[in-house]
Amino acid sequence: MTEVLRERMSEQLLAQQEAYPQLTGTDLRYLPARLGGTAPTPEEAASRDHHDMTRTVDTFNRGKQA
Repeated sequence: MTEVLRERMSEQLLAQQEAYPQLTGTDLRYLPARLGGTAPTPEEAASRDHHDMTRTVDTFNRGKQA
């Protein structure tokens, strides 16, 4: 039963993904790479978040005086 449900849900998901309008340009950031987009994987996003939360130098204000 679980396998049948998984298969049906996968088929429906694929059909919806194929029916969705083609995204281009900056909209590709919302699509995962496996669908032709540039969105990071969950692991890449977590790594980037960790880097941002633990950085010690504010790269946006480097060299500027307060």
